[in-house]
Amino acid sequence: NLGMKIEWFSHDTFTIRAVTDIIQHAHAHDMICTVLSELRSSQSPDEEFQEIVIRAVAKTVSIKSGQILNNEQLQDLVRQLERVRFPHTCPDGKPTMIHMRDDQLAREFRNG
Repeated sequence: NLGMKIEWFSHDTFTIRAVTDIIQHAHAHDMICTVLSELRSSQSPDEEFQEIVIRAVAKTVSIKSGQILNNEQLQDLVRQLERVRFPHTCPDGKPTMIHMRDDQLAREFRNG
């Protein structure tokens, strides 16, 4: 269902035969390392593997702090944000936007 093909050999050994299309080839290694890290630090032993993979894919393909986007990418990002159920936070609970009054925004730019 996630666009991945994983073959399990034992409790802690598996082979990943295919990854979802949204993972670029260069990011596959990062995603796999994130999945393994999440599995190791999972709070609950009953946590669904699928949920761990979804979080890992989201972290891998997400836009990182400081990453520069062009105007088209920025507009697409805002359109995507408008379509999600909970647009005010990312999956980790960090805010995706903040609200500032005009005077607060002006003060920030005058002091910068």
